[in-house]
Amino acid sequence: MRCDQGLQLVPEQLALVGALLQHDAPTTTAAYFEGAKAGLALPITAFTTLPNIPLAQLRRQFENFVTPRSYVFLDQPDRQAQLDWLLTQPCESLTILDWRKRYVALATLLQK
Repeated sequence: MRCDQGLQLVPEQLALVGALLQHDAPTTTAAYFEGAKAGLALPITAFTTLPNIPLAQLRRQFENFVTPRSYVFLDQPDRQAQLDWLLTQPCESLTILDWRKRYVALATLLQK
């Protein structure tokens, strides 16, 4: 996955961004960030996908494998072996997401 620089915004702005870009209900996004002074929106500009890897295979191969329930950062020392192995797996072609129109819409939205 490749990302542009994150957009640090107040929760009210993040709710508007989520509604514009992902059709999220603003109340859902606002509730997620309740009590936070700011949050971060990460513009994903490119991604690829790995083939399905059976859970049993991952658990056999890595003693410390845990099914992710949120983001798992594989560039940490205790996950390095998993990252190295995943990088050797075949993957789909890179999908590029053009953010130019989204950035124009965001600029207009956030000026209000």
